[in-house]
Amino acid sequence: MPARLTPVPARFRCLPLTVLAALAACTGLGASYTTPRLLAVGDSYELRRDGWSDPPGGAAYQGDVLPKTDTNSGTNGDNRYFQRHNVARAWATGIGYWYTDADQHAGEPDPAGEQWVDYAPPFEILGPGRYALETAYRGSTNRASYPAVYRVHHALGTNEVLRDQRFGSPAAPVYWFTVGQFEMRAGSFVRVEDTGTGSITFSNMRFGLLAPVPVLKVQLLGGDCILRWATNAVGYRLESSPGFAPAVTWESVGESPETVGAEYKLAFPAGAAARYFRLVMP
Repeated sequence: MPARLTPVPARFRCLPLTVLAALAACTGLGASYTTPRLLAVGDSYELRRDGWSDPPGGAAYQGDVLPKTDTNSGTNGDNRYFQRHNVARAWATGIGYWYTDADQHAGEPDPAGEQWVDYAPPFEILGPGRYALETAYRGSTNRASYPAVYRVHHALGTNEVLRDQRFGSPAAPVYWFTVGQFEMRAGSFVRVEDTGTGSITFSNMRFGLLAPVPVLKVQLLGGDCILRWATNAVGYRLESSPGFAPAVTWESVGESPETVGAEYKLAFPAGAAARYFRLVMP
C-alpha cells in the first residue's frame, strides 16, 4: 500500500501509514447515491452502466445500439466510470445491461477478441476504505457456458471472482450477487471480462462503504515514539521494519497497545536506527 513518509526530527523515524479499517458497519443502512460524493459509513455508490440510443431508423437487429465504443466523456448518457472495451450491444430489460455475443455485426468487434468493462469509481471522491461490492447481470440460459471473470484490483492486490451468469432468478430482469469485501483506494477498480466467445452481461455495480481509512498517527514525546490508531481498526495488526523498500521484511510487533478512549496507544523508545510501522490485515 502507498504511504506518506514523514521524517520525525530525531534519530528515530516512524511511518505514518494510512490503512483500511475492517468491517465496522453493514452496508445498506445509509444513503444510496448515483453521483460520486464523499460517503459516510453505511452509504453506497451505485455505478450505473452507460446509456445508449438506437441507430438512425431504429434498431436493425436485437441489441443494436449506439455508440459502439465507449467515449468515457460523461455526456449523452455515457458514464465515464463505466469503461467498455469492445462491448457493443445493450438491452433495456429491468435496469438495462450491455452484453457480448457470439456473432458479429457491422461496426462491432470480433467476439474472439478481448472484451471487458472496467468499473472504476472515483475513490478520491468517495473516500478510501473497506467496501462491500455487489453487481447486477442478466441471468439466463443464453449466457456463456463459461463463467464471467470479476477481477477486483484493490489496495492489497488483486482477487478474481468467477460467476456463471446462467444462474439467476427467472422472475428477475437482472440478478444481483455479492462480489465480496475489499479495501479500495484511488485507482482501484473492478474489471469484468468475457474470456470466450459466448455472451456475458454487464449492468450496474454498487460500492458500499463499511469502514473508512484510519490513520496511524505518530508523535515524538521525550525519548519515546508514540503510535496511535483507532480501535475500530478491527482485525489489523501492527508491523515494523528497519527500512521501506519492496524487498523489505515486515515483522509483527509483539507489544500489546493500551486503549485510551477510542484509540490504541503504543510507545517505543527512540533509537539510533530508522524504524517504520504499518497496519495490515493478515
